[in-house]
Amino acid sequence: MSQRQVLQVFEQYQKARTQFVQMVAELATRPQNIETLQNAGEPGARTPVAPRALSPRRLRPAALPVELLGSRSVGTGVRKSIHSFQRVFGGQAERVKLPDGCGRCALSLFPSSLHTGVMSLLRTLLLDVVPTIQQTAALALGRLANYNDDLAEAVVKCDILPQLVYSLAEQNRFYKKAAAFVLRAVGKHSPQLAQAIVDCGALDTLVICLEDFDPGVKEAAAWALRYIARHNAELSQAVVDAGAVP
Repeated sequence: MSQRQVLQVFEQYQKARTQFVQMVAELATRPQNIETLQNAGEPGARTPVAPRALSPRRLRPAALPVELLGSRSVGTGVRKSIHSFQRVFGGQAERVKLPDGCGRCALSLFPSSLHTGVMSLLRTLLLDVVPTIQQTAALALGRLANYNDDLAEAVVKCDILPQLVYSLAEQNRFYKKAAAFVLRAVGKHSPQLAQAIVDCGALDTLVICLEDFDPGVKEAAAWALRYIARHNAELSQAVVDAGAVP
């Protein structure tokens, strides 16, 4: 094989990852797609999907925020992308090394269901080498978690929160806004889910984001803290103790 042919393999791999994560993020904006997304990536899942629902014309990348879009257009079916990623990753993702304290998430609170599928694929893409893919994966996770507590619990069960917290202080402003959105979407559903965010050490990082130079990052962090604090006095006190009020 020529050098060009070898490099083309890697170009196709990056294009497939970009298309997949952009399409999932867009599909997650429509309630009628949530159940299909929830089951699509699970081994053996056979969810019938109308062809029109996957038409490239109806999955315009312009529906995503401009700063989260890659340079390549979306042009393949989501089912094909999901199957491609199953073959590449085999449903497995290496556990990222985290600092002490991040492994304290209350995973035992939640059932083992929803541990596979699209959540696992998006979790892997949070560690992608391409920043745009990382950001869009976080955006997709936030949109999914925002719908109901089952999907929010899946984010916790898949060990996604520690990854977000660990990366939040190091990434650019687009990733910070998307990550804070995920924390907000998870924490809004119940005191247990909000406590899982606290147990992962997210409050200290969110408080740091309140002092970020970008107003959008500040706002996203404030929203996340608000959804955590509103549940009960204990969680409100945790937000105060983290230094958010000053």
